[in-house]
Formats: sequence, structure tokens, C-alpha cells
Amino acid sequence: MLQPGARIAVVAPAGGFAADRLGQGIGHVRTWGYDVVLAPHLAENGPRHRYLAGTYEQRLHDLTWALTEPGIDAVWFARGGFGTAHLLAGLPWADLDARPVLGFSDATSLFAGLTQRGLRAIHAPVLQGLADLDLPAPQKRPDRLRLVLEDPSGEEVRHDQPVGAAFQD
Repeated sequence: MLQPGARIAVVAPAGGFAADRLGQGIGHVRTWGYDVVLAPHLAENGPRHRYLAGTYEQRLHDLTWALTEPGIDAVWFARGGFGTAHLLAGLPWADLDARPVLGFSDATSLFAGLTQRGLRAIHAPVLQGLADLDLPAPQKRPDRLRLVLEDPSGEEVRHDQPVGAAFQD
């Protein structure tokens, strides 16, 4: 699905994020050979608007950009929280392509719209969450996620596994 050099856009359509943790997550994904690009309004600390990562207009612009900009191969949520559902009515659904979107939590509302249209959504840690997974303990290995990104046919989704079990050895 994603090859080395693939461009992954980072968006924060919901809550604000911790810049240091996001930076660690981005750094890890870059070691996999991906080109990580930040959405236009995603500054170092994120343009906070109360508890959100920006105004409605900023968040909608960035999510739309990430989902439609030519040359973007995948979209990854910086963090969850609350706010993506507000943006759904403003998205250009007819212009979306098959690029996968990664995240969980608040991304679920977007995932519902994507899967209804036959588009790809991957339940995965948010990027700032990779900082927590990138620990030496063998049960917390984000490298399994890399395998899913590069060859999704090799991973079986099992409904009897707890969330996160796919990332354990």
C-alpha cells in the first residue's frame, strides 16, 4: 500500500496536541522512510482555539487539503479528542480518493463516512501516541503498524482481540 518515500500528511482536525510527543511520533514514521508533511495550519504547537487544534475554518481547510491534495499518499491524525464530526458536512466527499486515513478516537466519525464510500480507514494510534508506543518493551512495538501500512493483506482483523492487540508480538 505505502512504499518508502510515500507522503503522509499530518492533520489535527480535533483536539490540540503536544508538540514534543507529535514530533517523536513523526520522527519514528520518518525512520520508516516516509515523507511526513504537516498540514498548512499545523504549526509547531498547533493553532489552539479553546480545546481544539484551530478554528473550524483552519481545521476544515487542513483536513480537506490532506484528503484532496495531489501527491499526498496517506493522512494521519495528530491526535484524537473532539471536533472532527463538526467538519464532515464541509468535506468535498466526491473529490476524495483511496488514500488511507489513520487514527482512532475522534477519527471514527470520518471513518464512518469513508467506509460508506468504499474508502480506506485504518484504526491506528494517533501520531502523538506513537511516542508512547515507541518504548523498548517488546509488547509495545509500532513496527507492526509499519507492516500493515506496507502490506495490509498480511494482517488479519480479529474482532475477539482487544484494541491494540494487533501491535503486540
